[in-house]
Amino acid sequence: MLILERWELAQMPPESLARTEEGTTSSPSIAEFLTQSIIDSASTVLSNIGSMTSTYGTIPTYDILLGAYAGVTLVQFADFLPDIRGVSELMLRVEQQRTTVWNKGQVLTWASGMMQKKLLDTSGGGSGDLEVDAGQGDTYIQWMPLGVLDTVGSDADFT
Repeated sequence: MLILERWELAQMPPESLARTEEGTTSSPSIAEFLTQSIIDSASTVLSNIGSMTSTYGTIPTYDILLGAYAGVTLVQFADFLPDIRGVSELMLRVEQQRTTVWNKGQVLTWASGMMQKKLLDTSGGGSGDLEVDAGQGDTYIQWMPLGVLDTVGSDADFT
């Protein structure tokens, strides 16, 4: 469902994606419905993968790839998440299970890190209310606040 709903949302004309004006009593648009359904599907995929990993130890490659896709989807739709902290904790839990059982893969690691960054950015930048546990071999990434990368020119020297 996640893949099909993402495809359906991508096929919608831009004018149908515009949010309804605040204060109107109209029902949610199809785009808003799809967005919420995509978020629910992606969260369910990650939750199921976490359950499968803890129960069976390993899961098929397709499920690993679908989990990475779900993680990236949640990052993309982070502005619409009702509970960023809950999603971030889910992603961290699945990521920790993944690093102990699966082969190392970087997509879900990146998505989990980006969700942590979003949580930090939306909670006022304080890192005291988010505990990040790095296991052996994990690297810490220093995150820039949202918007900083938009101000950096394309010819900037990052060395």
